[in-house]
Amino acid sequence: MTVSVVPAVAAEPDALAPVRESLLALARRDADRALAAADADAAAILAHAEGAADQIRSAARADAAVDADARLAIEESRINRESRAVELRARRAAYDELVRRAREAMRALSDEPGVREKLAGLARAELDPAATVVHSPVGGVVAEAGGRRISYLLTSLAESAVAELLASREET
Repeated sequence: MTVSVVPAVAAEPDALAPVRESLLALARRDADRALAAADADAAAILAHAEGAADQIRSAARADAAVDADARLAIEESRINRESRAVELRARRAAYDELVRRAREAMRALSDEPGVREKLAGLARAELDPAATVVHSPVGGVVAEAGGRRISYLLTSLAESAVAELLASREET
């Protein structure tokens, strides 16, 4: 059975805390910029959609009151769906870009002296001091002992950091 464990943020306050804080700060700045751009795009699209809705509303009233109400409801629903779809695509693109940047930062971190050794130490401390540790080509380590396996992959840590960042943004 393979168990992937991503260390809790509080489990590593000493050695990786400054790196994690630096990455989180960078991720927050990138997320704020990306989300601001997504919000601006969504606002422009919504403004355009509201203009289109106003034109449709005027034409529908000219045709007939009954027909106008039916067309308006259909068109507003379509515009709302399209606007929401655009907003969701923009947010997804911002999220994907943030994860990509965080992964790149983590890959760069894997070349820093002592990072692999520290991750190997964490894996052995979590699993077994005699665990076999293999360095992953994507950055990080995978350790095995007694039929158990644990991984400290930098890409997984990056994704966890982004998820934690976005969760904290939504709480406020």
